[in-house]
Amino acid sequence: MNGIGRIILDFDNTLFDADAFKRALSGALVELGVTREMFWQLYPRVLDHGGERLGYSPDRHAKLVHELLPDVDPYQATVLLERVVDRAADFLFPDTRDFLSRMISLNVPLMLLSRGDEWFQRRKIAAAGLDRFVHEIHAGPEAKMVRIASLPEAPGKTVLVNDHVEETREILKLRPEWIPVLKRRDDIPPEKYLSVGMLNFGTLTEIRDFLTVFHATNAHL
Repeated sequence: MNGIGRIILDFDNTLFDADAFKRALSGALVELGVTREMFWQLYPRVLDHGGERLGYSPDRHAKLVHELLPDVDPYQATVLLERVVDRAADFLFPDTRDFLSRMISLNVPLMLLSRGDEWFQRRKIAAAGLDRFVHEIHAGPEAKMVRIASLPEAPGKTVLVNDHVEETREILKLRPEWIPVLKRRDDIPPEKYLSVGMLNFGTLTEIRDFLTVFHATNAHL
C-alpha cells in the first residue's frame, strides 16, 4: 500500500486560529482592570516561566497578574481566562471539522502534534472537540523534533500538515521520506511561498481535496 498511512497535524494556526484565541485571552481580564497592554507585557514571562519554556498556562498568567496588580484575585483571573479556553471551538478555522471528517472517511489515522504546556494544549484540543477526531495526541513543551524522533514508522506514506516553514524543514531533515504540506499563514505574503519548495495551500479545504485525490491515486499502487 502506497497511499497515505498516517497524517500528522499541527494544531495552532493549522487547525486552530491561535492568533484570534490569544486576542480573546488578552481581553478576558479587562473587567478586572488588566489592560491588553498589561496582558501582553506578562505573556512572554508566562511562556518562559523561571527561564524554562513551559508554554502558556492561565494559572501562571493569573499569578503574574496578581504580582503586578495585588488587588486582582488570581483565582478570579484564572476563571475568566479558562472561560475563553472553554470556547476553543469558536476559534477553529471554518473548514477544520470538514477537513478532519474527510480524512476519517479515507480511513487514515490522524495524529495531533502540538508544542506547549501539555495540560493546556490537551485542554484546548478537547474544548475544541478535536480529540474525538484523532487517534493520538502528542503535546508537551519540548520541541516537536523530540517527539518525532521517537515515533515509530507507519505503513504507507506519512503526511505532515503544518504552518511553520522552517520547523517543517527541520522535521524533513530527520524524516526526509515524509510528505510535507504547508497551510499558508495570513501574516506571510503569498509570494514568499513561491520558493519554499513544498506543497502549500491557503485553506484546509484545498488540502482536503489534494489529499483525497492523492490517497485515491496512490492507494493501490
